[in-house]
Amino acid sequence: MGTISGDKITINLPQTVWDTGEGYCIEVAKMTYEDSWYVRATNQTVTLNYDATTGVISTPDGDLETGLELIGLSYDDDQTWAGYGDWNFTFEKVTDALVEAPVGLTTETYSLAADGYTGSLVKVGFDGNDVYVQGIDANLPENWIKGTIDGNKVTFKNGQYVGADEVAGSHQYLMSATAEVKYDSYWDEYYTEYTLSDTDITFDYDAATKTFSNSNMFLLNAGKTEVNYLNVFDKAIIAPFTEVAATPAAPVVELSENGFDYYSYGYGWGVINFDLKTSDVNGNYTLPEKTSYKLWVKVNGEVKPLSLSKYDYKYQQIETMNEIPYDYIDGWDIGNSGSNKYVYYYVIGPEAYGVQAIYRGGGEEHASEITWAEVTGLGAEIQPAAATPAYPDAAIGDNDNRIDYGFYTGNEEVSTTTNNRKPETYDVAVKFNDPALVGTLIESITFPL
Repeated sequence: MGTISGDKITINLPQTVWDTGEGYCIEVAKMTYEDSWYVRATNQTVTLNYDATTGVISTPDGDLETGLELIGLSYDDDQTWAGYGDWNFTFEKVTDALVEAPVGLTTETYSLAADGYTGSLVKVGFDGNDVYVQGIDANLPENWIKGTIDGNKVTFKNGQYVGADEVAGSHQYLMSATAEVKYDSYWDEYYTEYTLSDTDITFDYDAATKTFSNSNMFLLNAGKTEVNYLNVFDKAIIAPFTEVAATPAAPVVELSENGFDYYSYGYGWGVINFDLKTSDVNGNYTLPEKTSYKLWVKVNGEVKPLSLSKYDYKYQQIETMNEIPYDYIDGWDIGNSGSNKYVYYYVIGPEAYGVQAIYRGGGEEHASEITWAEVTGLGAEIQPAAATPAYPDAAIGDNDNRIDYGFYTGNEEVSTTTNNRKPETYDVAVKFNDPALVGTLIESITFPL
């Protein structure tokens, strides 16, 4: 809270913004830069510029503009900086007008699908050559965008204001964009870099089916000057939707085999990455809330379902999960970004991992083909049939030598984490490669887990 006086706003800090309920609060305070870090300033008064005509609030010249001072979050108990702060900022009123549809406009339910996008349902209405789409931002289901039909094209003006999305915390705009795939040498991975464009957003229009398809790329973006998107729409299709029974499209699967070092830190042996499309085998939209998926493995050529145990998946609430809902995440092992999903796996030995989509729409259940990703590292080979062990009688004399033998692989510092100790017991085969042990009776084996 501040006080307006002419063209200035005076704010007296600190001010409490959050009681954590854990014995301390988070405050807003003026912080100053000292010895490579921020500490609370002695003077806690902040003065900002204010333009009563435009409503613009901005930082004055000085340390708050350069970053030597900032308005930051701080702990009330020891007054240390919480790591967040703002400087050189400007607050401006948003004066962009929302699109208003004609009174009494008749609408129909359409699907909105795009590459990598989960998909959603929107309302579409026609008024002469004007077309109105409602709910392109699922958090703003009542707000509209407008396009114009010209022959076999529909054009939506670039930069349309979609509204104040309080869920996402941003003012959303319809922004045309381009994309370029780039390589990050540090992380050894490819990523997509988006750039805002000045071109309008154009679809092909089929007047017979009233379908818009193959648009140029556009974003639902926070603001109009920098890329900060809520959704990316690549090759979007807006088509009339009626729920019917359908066979879902097969997922696209890729396997990352990370090995023991990865597992020892509690991340699983590797990760199954896949694109779970919200479309059927004919490319028609399917509802994500009626879509799920199953995981499969091949063990010695035999196909088996892979169940997830809470003893491996530490944030899993039920003991066993055999099927995973479309939008399910656990904050650690299972996550997604739109239609792109990932699941870490904790079993080794299968020659391949597979993913299968399940769709329960139109009152029926249908499953896709299983898409397989072959293992190339640990577990890739077909395992030999288990041998029948022989336990010969052995006698140890009172005067025979006894030793404690240590066998290590160089990975003595192991910090593998699981949700709980597993209640199951297993028969385990251990192979010793030291020829000096041949003919030696092993009395006991201790595993320091």
